[in-house]
Amino acid sequence: MTFASVTTPKTGAAISIVSLFGKDAERICSETCGIPAERLKPESHLLARICEGGREVDEVVLGCLAPGRIDINCHGNPIIVRQIVSLLEKAGAEAAEPCEFMLREKLAVFSGDAISLEAEVYSCFTHSLKACAIIKAQAEEGLKKAAVGWVKCSSREAASEAENILHNSQAARKYFRKQRIAIAGVPNCGKSTLLNRLAGDQAAIVSDVQGTTRDWVSAGARLADMQIEFIDTAGLCAEPRCEIDAESQRRSLKIARSCDGIIWLLDPAQDIQAQLEYRKELGLTSPVITAINKADMPELEALEGRLPAEVIKISAQNGFNIDKLCDKLLQTAGTEDLTVTDAVCFTYRQLEITEKIAAQEGSLKENIQQLITARPKLTFDLIS
Repeated sequence: MTFASVTTPKTGAAISIVSLFGKDAERICSETCGIPAERLKPESHLLARICEGGREVDEVVLGCLAPGRIDINCHGNPIIVRQIVSLLEKAGAEAAEPCEFMLREKLAVFSGDAISLEAEVYSCFTHSLKACAIIKAQAEEGLKKAAVGWVKCSSREAASEAENILHNSQAARKYFRKQRIAIAGVPNCGKSTLLNRLAGDQAAIVSDVQGTTRDWVSAGARLADMQIEFIDTAGLCAEPRCEIDAESQRRSLKIARSCDGIIWLLDPAQDIQAQLEYRKELGLTSPVITAINKADMPELEALEGRLPAEVIKISAQNGFNIDKLCDKLLQTAGTEDLTVTDAVCFTYRQLEITEKIAAQEGSLKENIQQLITARPKLTFDLIS
């Protein structure tokens, strides 16, 4: 089987790379690019034209990296890229996602070091440099070192260390994928303004008219190398004005309850106690950070000493205390004590085996062997 994959990021770059890997790579490339197969020698580079039905699709540079491994460097226009992949499929290649392609390529020369192979592959598919560094460290200092050390440990000692690794893995996984944080509260408390402030962009429409946001709006941001998607939800209140508002609130609550955390925004111009009680009535299970907006309003002075200690005073309009709000978000994420070299699991395969070791389930020796040497899964296995 020969596989074809677009191995450059989907960023609209000027140049894209379509990679071929497999025993028929030279034949498929020859048929698609019109270059004799005998010219496709390892460590050679060739200029070629890909045509379909007498019409030129693109002029490309072929990089023959090794027997059965060729890169087609083409223009980055997604229409051209899709057409080239389609022509490769017609010639006999099977399209693969970049991660599967890379895994198959590495498994062809698999030496029995599963953690190092997974680290090499999955460090390329993370959202941040911190996540990349954490994953790469597992091949030397982290998980692999811990697993090798368990050979000399009792099952109880290994189980204790495995539990600690599982705990660290919960923190590390927050770097492996975007964290979703909902911004919720009563109508007109400044949720959209806060979203725009946190995202540094005009992502949401801001208006003094109550109910301007009827559906959710999201925008991305980076906090301390953690990717976060902030979600501005429709205003929540105990008594919606109409069925449209009620439906908007149902959607907002569904989204908020599925998020990793919630910023509950209070409005000093409305009954604070009622807003706090309504938040409790909703039974939100995700971590909640409570902030009171419009810190520059005179109404806030009258509330001095009456607000719960955990409430953060902010102004989404002028940026007052937004840094404190961000610090609280990071603190709530529970990643403060995690270092790059701490042992963590970063694939579900590793997680399943480490859970067995923590539970003292099965033979410790066999579990260690599985963790270190078992062939990784071909499907995308990065913990999310």
